[in-house]
Amino acid sequence: MKSLIKTVFVIFVFLVFSCKKRGYLINELRSDNNRKIFNLENTESNYLIYTEDFMDESWSKFHVKVRNNATLDPNGNPTADLVDFSEDISNSRISQVVDNLPEGYYAFSIYLKALKGDIGKFIISVKSRGNKEEWRNRSIKIEDSHWKRVDVRIKLDSVGSIVIYPGNRLVNGSDKSLKRIYMWGAQLEKINSISSELKKYKGVKVIK
Repeated sequence: MKSLIKTVFVIFVFLVFSCKKRGYLINELRSDNNRKIFNLENTESNYLIYTEDFMDESWSKFHVKVRNNATLDPNGNPTADLVDFSEDISNSRISQVVDNLPEGYYAFSIYLKALKGDIGKFIISVKSRGNKEEWRNRSIKIEDSHWKRVDVRIKLDSVGSIVIYPGNRLVNGSDKSLKRIYMWGAQLEKINSISSELKKYKGVKVIK
C-alpha cells in the first residue's frame, strides 16, 4: 500500500512540474456549489472555461435560455448552442468572469451565426475591473449563411478581473438586435497590443 501511495505521489509531482514547465495552469479556477473545477490548458490561449457549453453554470445567465448542441459548429460537429434572449429584450444577458488577471490588453472573441432566415445586428461586450472600470461594446452584422468570428478588445490597467458578455441586452440599441443566435467557441486571450492579431481558437478542457 505504501509503495502504491509513493508511486501515485511521484506521478502527481511529475505532472505538476510538467504542466508548470509548459506554462499550464493546474490551480483551482472555481469552487461553486461544492464543485471544484481545474483547468489544465495553456491559459495564455484561453482564460475561459466551458467555451462551447453555454448551459454550464460557469456562465451566469439572466433571462436567457440555452439549448445545447442545436446546430453544427464551424468544424461540422453538432456542438454549437442556441442562445435565446427573447424573454426580456432589454435586460437579458450571459456572462463569465475571470479574476486575478495581470495588467495588459485582452481580446474576447466568439463565433456567431444567425438562425435560418435571420440577418441582423448583434452586440457583444467586455468589461475590465482594475484600478478603474472600463466597458467596450461591439455591434456586428450576423448572417445565417456562415459562421463569423467576432471580437472586442480592452485594456486592464492593473491586476484585476474581466467580465465577458457573449450577449448583453443592457447596451443601448441591443433591444433591436437579433433575439436568438447560435454561439460557439468563446475565447479570452491576452494580446500584445489593442490591434494584435487573434490567436487560433482553443477550447478548454476541464476536470471536475
